[in-house]
Amino acid sequence: MKKFAWLLGSVALCMLVSGCSTAPPQTFNYKDVHFKLVNRQSMNGAKSYTIQITSTSSMELTHLSLYLSYPIKLQNGSQSNPFEIQGRTNQAIVTLDKGQSAQFTFYAPIKQVFGDSTLLDFNTPEIELDGYTKQGNTETPFEMGGELSQYK
Repeated sequence: MKKFAWLLGSVALCMLVSGCSTAPPQTFNYKDVHFKLVNRQSMNGAKSYTIQITSTSSMELTHLSLYLSYPIKLQNGSQSNPFEIQGRTNQAIVTLDKGQSAQFTFYAPIKQVFGDSTLLDFNTPEIELDGYTKQGNTETPFEMGGELSQYK
């Protein structure tokens, strides 16, 4: 009986040791996502932008959406604008692995939509990237952004 208990304990210990992973879980680092302003044009009261996103993350980034907005001017600064333009890309679902890139294009018909408005800061657009990091079957949402000028 003692041999059976010892054998059963040994098997359980082997299963426990072989089932444990020694690799720590990966964490997402915002510095692993790089933005590059590829093209910026102003024409006939409209602006267009092409922005490239490159991932150096070891994690898969999926379901990526990129937005552009113009901050609302205040007397002592500005605030974020809840109205955003969604970037277009040639992929239905944008997914990036390490070293991969995707380009998003924006068209903003400023004069047509806003007229001669002085309420928005058209010279300092902001961008926001939304998506998920994927590890195995687990997807974790993330969001990051800031002024487009910091990514020139």
